[in-house]
Formats: sequence, C-alpha cells, structure tokens
Amino acid sequence: MAKMGPDMWTAATAEEEQRIYSGVETDAASVKRDALQLRQWLLDQPHLPDVPEEDLPWLERYLVCSKNSLERAKRGLDCYFTVRSEAPAIFADRDSDTSAFKRTFDYTYVVTLPKLTPALHRVHVYAYAPPDAYGADLNEFSFEDLYRRMSMTMDVKFREDLCAGEVCVLDLQHNTAGHMAKFTAVLPFVKNFFACSLAAYPARIHQIHVINAPSYMSTIEGLIKPFLKKKIQDRVIIHPPGLDSFFEHVPKAMLPKDYGGEEKSLKELSDAWRTKLDAYRPWFLAQEGVKSDESRRVGDKTALQEEIFGCQGSFRQLTVD
Repeated sequence: MAKMGPDMWTAATAEEEQRIYSGVETDAASVKRDALQLRQWLLDQPHLPDVPEEDLPWLERYLVCSKNSLERAKRGLDCYFTVRSEAPAIFADRDSDTSAFKRTFDYTYVVTLPKLTPALHRVHVYAYAPPDAYGADLNEFSFEDLYRRMSMTMDVKFREDLCAGEVCVLDLQHNTAGHMAKFTAVLPFVKNFFACSLAAYPARIHQIHVINAPSYMSTIEGLIKPFLKKKIQDRVIIHPPGLDSFFEHVPKAMLPKDYGGEEKSLKELSDAWRTKLDAYRPWFLAQEGVKSDESRRVGDKTALQEEIFGCQGSFRQLTVD
C-alpha cells in the first residue's frame, strides 16, 4: 500500500535499517522471505482476512517489530484482526471527517517526532492542549474519541515506519481536575484500550517518560500502571520538575520548540497529523470490514484471550464493561 498524505518522519537510512535488522538478528533478504511465509499463514487461516500482496512491506515491519519471531508475529496479527471484531468501540467508526474526531485535536496533541534518537527509537509525545486552545471547557472532550484517534495513528505508524523501538512521552503540564474526572469515569474503556493495543500493535516500548508531573502524580500512576505489563511498568520514568533529566534520555534538539528543541511546535505537528489521518480516510473506511470472522475460527480463543488480557480477562468484558 502506497503512503498517503505528508511524510511525518525522516525514514531510516540504509545503514540504520541494517542496524535495526541486526538488532533482531536478521537482514533485509530474510525479512522479505519470512514476510511471504507470514502472508501465506494468514491466507491459510479461515477466520482471518486475506492480506493483499501490496501489504507485504507492512508485514515486514510487523515482523521486525515482533523481534523477528514468526510465532510472535502470528499471535500479534491474530490479535490485530480479532480486536477489530471484538472491540468495535475502539477499532470501528474510525472516520476523520466526524465532528467527534475533529474535536480531539482541540484538546490534545498526539504526535510522532520526525527524527529517530541515536538508538534509532521513535519518540511519541502525548500532551494536553493549553486551556485557551479550547476555552477551558471540557464538556465535549472524550477519551473514547481520543483513543480511537490514537489507534489510527498507530495503524499509520506501523504501516510506514521502521525503528528499533518506541519512546513514549506523557506531558501533564495542562492536565486538570476535569481531565482526571473524565479519565476515571471511563477506566474500563481505558483498560481495554491498553490491553487490545499492546497485543495488536508490535510496539517495542523502550521507555515511557512522564514530564511536568503534577503533585498528585502518585494518583495518576496508581490508575495507569495496573494496565501495563510488569516489564513496561519498570520502564516508566517520572521526571522531577524541569526537563534536564528528561534531556538525558531524549536529545533536546530533536524535540518540539515547546521544550526548547529545534523541531516544529506540538501544535504544528498535531496539525500535520490531522492532515495525515485525513489522507488515510479512504483506507480506514475500507478497513471497517477487514477483521476476523469468529464464526470460522478453528478452536476456541482461550490462548488469544490470555495473550490480550492475561489470565483474568476475556473478550466478554469488552461488552460487559
């Protein structure tokens, strides 16, 4: 599938791609060969949709991000297409032309930075917009709409980008009591979003940085950490006031000018992402029917449910919650 819309990042060079491949003990030729095998496996699964040949580059990236493990990639792709069927609140009705979708840009910045870190990690920044951007009125702010937009961003990212891992930045400078009230009101939805997304997208999360943390950060941490696997919890770094300790992990120069960096502002990058997702609108609408057909699945979903929710959950909670 050809790229759509503006380029959002500087692609890895040939030398950087080789470093990424070497990091998972493979090379470009092997990845292409294994992606063909992965596509054939998908074609052989009666409950999964056919993946066209033009999507082979996506399968190559998915495989590399799955640490070059065919079995891991197979489980992930099964999850990817299954959550589209089982979690429509997150993965259906992803239309960039709706007023609900457009409103999310008034309240939040969800951006991927154009440059890779020296370790070839891609940096993602999530930040609330300042109150004057939306009149300090959160009545129309919806975490459900925001997370649906975030799933769209992840789809585009993994179809176009190749990197050695992900670095996530949560900027809480403009977090308010109103945001917290809305967040706690939809905790079951948030839990399902994290469970489904971490299983469906092959994100190799290197670090999660929390900057501009409020005095009640321990409360936020207590709400979010249970949704993360233990190994990811251990990669969360909550920075003290100021950004000096953050710059020790992410070079200041590659950051948006909001943080004293040389990159475009969060608002400018967010506007570019709006254009990008608008360009992908025909693809997202076509994807509404590209999902698992559970009536054709051979065997039960016990192993898949454990992959997504752990031992204590099931797909039933997606509707019960």
